[in-house]
Amino acid sequence: MSDAVGSATAAAEAGPAAAAATGVSFGAPAPAGTTLTSAAALDGTEDGFLTPGVSLVDTGKTFAVGGWVRPERLDRDATAISQDAGTEPGFGLGVRTGDGEPVWSFTYGGARVSGGAPEAGKWAHVLGQYDAETGMTRLYVNGREAGTAQRATAVPGAGDLQLGRTRDGDGYRDHWQGGLGDVRVYDRVVVAAEVAQLAQRKPTRLGHWSLENAQDGVSPELYDGAPLKLGGGAAIHRGPGRLHPRLRPRLPANGVRPGR
Repeated sequence: MSDAVGSATAAAEAGPAAAAATGVSFGAPAPAGTTLTSAAALDGTEDGFLTPGVSLVDTGKTFAVGGWVRPERLDRDATAISQDAGTEPGFGLGVRTGDGEPVWSFTYGGARVSGGAPEAGKWAHVLGQYDAETGMTRLYVNGREAGTAQRATAVPGAGDLQLGRTRDGDGYRDHWQGGLGDVRVYDRVVVAAEVAQLAQRKPTRLGHWSLENAQDGVSPELYDGAPLKLGGGAAIHRGPGRLHPRLRPRLPANGVRPGR
């Protein structure tokens, strides 16, 4: 989904390219701390979707789907990834709001696994999977399992993969408004360690105070950010033999340090 601005399709590392409707634009900011250079933005309308026009997995067998997603709004249901199964969705991965607070949700075969709290305008890595060997569905949010695994009834199907919407009779609903990036589809189980790797983000430094010195009760931020104010009970420790009186350990009444 890191295609050039103005592209009409999302190129695939493996498999067919996904055609983008007019409500999709490329070149949007990617999630910080990842190797992605940009992402796709979907406008939440009926034209905000992508599809390769083919099926990528047989939903009656083991499969997994996931990617980086950023919901722009949380006041309605929204689907990031789904696959058609006739006039119904074979599976759906996205945000659900029907039970009160919005949650990430993976729906398949009569089972729904929900967990984690989406934030409007914030990126998250979500992945849902079905293991045909165990019959269990699982959901992962930001590299960790969310909710409680549920047993599902296998739903064989080979409809078109959909990004940004889900099937509803002769049409589609739950259009995604926000960002999508690094969408992946697997015909196998993705193990927990691999999910954690996919969701890895390098930390972004927002502030760094060495606390090596202070002037007028404040310690400077190393990169010209906001200084850190020292409270009345705080002081700078300048090394052995120069410990501030407030930080010196008090001896017990007998004058002997513990352990001696």
